[in-house]
Amino acid sequence: MSWQDLAALPQVERAHTLACIDNPPGGSLIGNACWGGVLFSQIMDRISLSPGATRAKLCGWDGYATAVDLDWLLRPDTLLATQMNGRPLSLEHGFPARILIPGLYGQKMPKWLQRIEFIAYDFKGHWESQGSPDAAILRPYIRVDVPVGSTAPGDRVELSGVALAGLDEALAVDVRIDGGPWIPAEVERRSMHEWARWSLIWRPDQPGWYQFEARARTGSGEASGIHQAIVQVLA
Repeated sequence: MSWQDLAALPQVERAHTLACIDNPPGGSLIGNACWGGVLFSQIMDRISLSPGATRAKLCGWDGYATAVDLDWLLRPDTLLATQMNGRPLSLEHGFPARILIPGLYGQKMPKWLQRIEFIAYDFKGHWESQGSPDAAILRPYIRVDVPVGSTAPGDRVELSGVALAGLDEALAVDVRIDGGPWIPAEVERRSMHEWARWSLIWRPDQPGWYQFEARARTGSGEASGIHQAIVQVLA
């Protein structure tokens, strides 16, 4: 397909969070952006596949390659992205196009996409051949962004951050203060394609240092690791 072929197809936009498989709780190897492009299902409708094809090998101009089960490309929300935040993809972010597959880590979404091969064998790409999980399915993730700095007894403190649950329809966030009981936080989740915002209001009654711990849980019971933050309450 040429660039003109892609441009002639209906274009869509959506927010999508990309994460690295090695990103720890609270880690920075994650980011959210508004991506634009073509739903991959529109491209699949124009392809005649060999009956034996079970996987798709995704190859970038830089020589990077990986493979996913064909079902991931057949999902209605897989996107061939050509724009980011309302502008054409920069070279850094994958110009001319990259794949966005909800529910997977970034290693399954090559930048600088050159070609896609439909295969019937088990291909292991760069990271998979070095022991990284081939499935690369997103696990729950948690990050504490606020509070920062210090406060005073009686102040209204909003604890907040972001959480990710992949394709699980349910997402809960719990916060624990100084080893006390887990307290459910409020979660605002706009879609399964992007991270959710969570928050909890806390009013300290004594000065001192307080340790906060946060975790994310999915509807299936899978939990993230714990991210910690420390706040000083001044006398």
